[in-house]
Amino acid sequence: MSNNFDYKEFAKSLETQCVELIPAEFCTQDKDYIIQKVYDFSLMAGEALCNDDVLNIDAQSKVLIAQMIAEWAFHKSCDLIRANIPARYRDEILQKIAFAVFEVAKQGFTQKVPQRDILNLAEYHVNKTYKECIEDLTKRHIISQTDAQNALSLSNIDEMAAKESASRKRKSFITVCSDLFFGIKVKIKNTAEKLKESAAAYFSNIFTWIIISFAIALGLLFYFKPAQNILDEITKFGLSSAIAIAAFLIIFNTFVDSERKFYKKINIIAGGICAIVAFALLSVSIYGIFAGCNFYVPCWLTITISVFLGIYSFKILIAVDIQTQLEQLEQIRQKMQYMSAPNVMYESLGVDVMEIQIGAGLLPVADPDAGGQLPAKNAALRQRLTDELGYILPSIRIRDFAQLDANEYSIIIRGSEAASGFVYPDRYMVLAREWETKCNTIPEDAIISAAPEDKSPCYWLREQDLKNVKNITATKPADVIINHLKKIAIENVDSILTTADVLKYLELAIYDEQITLVQSLRDRLPVEDIRKIFVNLIREEVSIKDVMFIVDRLNDFARFSKSPDVLSEQLRGVMARKICLKNCDRDKVLYSVTICEKYEKILLKSIEERQQYITFNLSTDFKFELIENTGNAMLKAHQIVGKQPVILCPSKIRLPLFRLLKDYIPAAVVISYEEIVSDIKTETVGEIKENI
Repeated sequence: MSNNFDYKEFAKSLETQCVELIPAEFCTQDKDYIIQKVYDFSLMAGEALCNDDVLNIDAQSKVLIAQMIAEWAFHKSCDLIRANIPARYRDEILQKIAFAVFEVAKQGFTQKVPQRDILNLAEYHVNKTYKECIEDLTKRHIISQTDAQNALSLSNIDEMAAKESASRKRKSFITVCSDLFFGIKVKIKNTAEKLKESAAAYFSNIFTWIIISFAIALGLLFYFKPAQNILDEITKFGLSSAIAIAAFLIIFNTFVDSERKFYKKINIIAGGICAIVAFALLSVSIYGIFAGCNFYVPCWLTITISVFLGIYSFKILIAVDIQTQLEQLEQIRQKMQYMSAPNVMYESLGVDVMEIQIGAGLLPVADPDAGGQLPAKNAALRQRLTDELGYILPSIRIRDFAQLDANEYSIIIRGSEAASGFVYPDRYMVLAREWETKCNTIPEDAIISAAPEDKSPCYWLREQDLKNVKNITATKPADVIINHLKKIAIENVDSILTTADVLKYLELAIYDEQITLVQSLRDRLPVEDIRKIFVNLIREEVSIKDVMFIVDRLNDFARFSKSPDVLSEQLRGVMARKICLKNCDRDKVLYSVTICEKYEKILLKSIEERQQYITFNLSTDFKFELIENTGNAMLKAHQIVGKQPVILCPSKIRLPLFRLLKDYIPAAVVISYEEIVSDIKTETVGEIKENI
């Protein structure tokens, strides 16, 4: 498919075309910048589209997407230059705009959305993104409020449209007539293509009806041979009406603004009368030719005038129809705010950040009208993560999915399945190990399954089966899904938390009058590195809620290191008390397992930093030996103290050890010796060592 679209040549062609459209008042440097941006963005868009093997759209759609991106890059480059936005921020704004157009257009063409709706959606999101970028620059005190208002009031595309409209209005009577006689054929053809079947069929039916009617009238006139003076009067009236209507239409459409309320109605009435008069004159002229006589004026003159009127009325009615369609598009544009709301837009484009798909049997759990608790618990989870970790989840859409089993659900992150499980609406989940310690028998109708969160054996029991059992943890289906969702959201924070989210966190510090600190931090660290630090902390359930404190500490630490891994470990050090209290019991006792000296030495020697990412360089055999022995040590310790112990180790190996274990032992908590505060007691209940 990519062979049908030579995006390199297309980018060069757009680059050449935009040269003549650049406003004359721009200096050479600004012109070169605009030309370069048009070329760069059209080239990048074309390359991305052609290299996407999954994308199922034709070459023509790819051309349109690349052209849309190039055109908006052109117009917004002009706006940014006119608004005097600092040069170093222009590329960032244009990139966001190009990405918005790219995503909307790509998804629109994939979902077979009408082209005009795609154009309007793209325009809405361009304006929205542009406004957000300008407001962001204002909040960061890069531009003043006055400059921001000026930037938002500028619109190069509207200015070009206004110039084109003014140019049309300045056309003289002679120009209009010339355009009428010599350009009408091309205009009718282009207009007919735009209107396609609906408008063409509409006008075709009207003309067919009129022609048939006048053909019958001609036949009757020819048969009864009416008096010549009657036809003379008809011709005289038709000619005078034709001249008056033609003059009125030319003057009216030349000088009256097409946006006036009465413009369309007057054109419809005048155009319709003009068409009737034209066919009346044509009918009389044809009758005169058959009868071998002229009525009032020669037949060739009346035929010429009737053809002129017919074409002109057709043009007027077509223009009115186009204006009607434009008004409908304007109504669509006014509804864009609703359509672009996250839930609605994501539903139409299929790009939810997070989504829960459920089988048909789980509708009672998800439907609030049927007493389903899943939506309410979903909202509560988002609030709880915000309060506990400062982790703000995006909107999570819940929808039924026919391809799932009746009692199955699936957690989707950015279009890919992250996890799945089975729950049963009329039952409660009880872990098998807990049930077996308190009951000797399993109910006959119990469903034996695996807990979705950790795959441990469990039973799904009815409410009556639990009445005689005390002090047992029975989990409702909605809670099972929510607990699983929480685990998946934390594990996949790297896929969920975006750079834009981090910018919003930093805005909190700005609002708290920490502008200088935030600006200093952004000068020292890229936003992407700050995002990696947040990801490291959230993945181990360390709260980032106190953004102002984190910004302040990072400013100190970033003077000595730029590595996100090193900085996140240093932040853990200053938040050590919270980390310890979260993992110890009520008596402030922290149960732990340690690593034997042999393993510590091997791990310390194998530390590697790859592109600021700290990891181990271990053989596969040793890696799985370490994981197996860690699991065994933690299991034995859990049996001794009745709760999950933490793993204590030196600070240098803490983070890579957590990364090594998290995929195999998700419940593992790794804490360094340096993170133990003075009032926390540690009790070692096991050691990770070789099996002898």
